[in-house]
Amino acid sequence: MRILQASLVAVAAGICGACVATSHAALVAYEGFNYVADTQVGFSLSNTAVDGGTGWSTNSWEETTGNTPYIQAGSLTFGALATAGNMLTIGYHSGYNGSGAYRTLSSSVANDYTYGGSATNTMWISELVRQNNAGDQVAMSLGNAQEINGAHYAPVNFGSYASSVAGISGNYYGFSGSNLSSTPVVTGTTAFLVLEMAFNSTNNTVNLTLYVDPTPGLSTPAAGTSSTTANFLSPFSASGAVNLYGNGWSFDELRFGTTYADVAPPVPEPAPAALLSMAGVVLLLSARRRSRLTFTADDAGGRCGTASGRPDAMASLSVPVALLA
Repeated sequence: MRILQASLVAVAAGICGACVATSHAALVAYEGFNYVADTQVGFSLSNTAVDGGTGWSTNSWEETTGNTPYIQAGSLTFGALATAGNMLTIGYHSGYNGSGAYRTLSSSVANDYTYGGSATNTMWISELVRQNNAGDQVAMSLGNAQEINGAHYAPVNFGSYASSVAGISGNYYGFSGSNLSSTPVVTGTTAFLVLEMAFNSTNNTVNLTLYVDPTPGLSTPAAGTSSTTANFLSPFSASGAVNLYGNGWSFDELRFGTTYADVAPPVPEPAPAALLSMAGVVLLLSARRRSRLTFTADDAGGRCGTASGRPDAMASLSVPVALLA
């Protein structure tokens, strides 16, 4: 009996440990747009602050130009990527026709994404985007253009662009019209964009790699994932500004982390029902450990069917015979 109880405790502990390990990622900033649907984004217009998430300064999301972006019900989805809350949509909603929204990261997070910052040598950013109506391009812009000691520091932009490459027409995800991945923009289809930022201390630049639709849940993007690279003088000014542009586009699941796994977490797999039943048995055994419980194997079903020294209701409990061997 004690051997069985110890085995069940070990199994239950393993289940709980696995759940904890898969449900928490080491993100430095996150935004799932978990706000009331149809809320206008722009505190000055809606009088409703859209200022949740983690890793951001205390400011709310604001509109950039035009009228107001809004919170649309439901999450964008991509494969097994974990999602929650709603989404941010720009334009095409009851007269809303904004062209963008912006917010500022906390100073500590922004410093991690700035050359010479205090974090690791490589940082990662991911987002879900969807073109709802053919038309405008989409971009996430990090930082603001500025002049420092005579050098021009440009913001990092990545999103969709009309191809300017000879022989290639249409819109593709990338850094510019001449720096594109092989993945075209498809109206109504969600894309998963992941940016890797590798800092180079020897020449004060950052090497960028944009992965399009990589598989969530891996330690690194799988070989063969559509991607493109770029090199910037400065990846991100210390302002911490994050701008989202794209009339007729939706955005969701903004993640900032130090590894690919941080920004591409899969939906945690539920524990099998049989193992959860074992965890329930452990709790019952612990609560009534002075009582004597015996099991009789059922040859037909291969499971334990009867119990003695318990109320009749306990007879419905079943435990695989293998555990009793």
